[in-house]
Amino acid sequence: GGACLLLAAIAFPVIANRADFLFSDLDALTTKNDHATALGLRVAMWEIGTKAFHEAPIFGHGITGSRALMKQGFHDQFGMDAGYNHYHNGFLTAAVQAGLLGAFALAAIFVVAAWNAARALRRSAGPAERFGATMIIVTVVTYLIGG
Repeated sequence: GGACLLLAAIAFPVIANRADFLFSDLDALTTKNDHATALGLRVAMWEIGTKAFHEAPIFGHGITGSRALMKQGFHDQFGMDAGYNHYHNGFLTAAVQAGLLGAFALAAIFVVAAWNAARALRRSAGPAERFGATMIIVTVVTYLIGG
């Protein structure tokens, strides 16, 4: 309990500062349509990615196409000179690069990992196996939430 309180006291200023940035970025995005902020860049990447996915939904654009698509999308849609090689979301990046087949394959990896970890948690009494299964579940949940 004491360690949690100490961690909360140390982390609170950092979390409050990040939340303040988030709300100022959200305000700039919604009121001024400003995509130059950290949140605005992510929203722009998601918009570019969804548009690119709709252009090639089955097989995607390939791994090497992402940077060119992103650079062209930033230029055409937002008048910005920016370029990245991924879309700040693992599933969207897979969908753009490999289409639905790649997105389903990525999802299948996580489904199988979670399924096997859940089975190990139900059937195993060994602490090492239970710890490993718990770590796999935590990894899957973290990836699904954080993208």
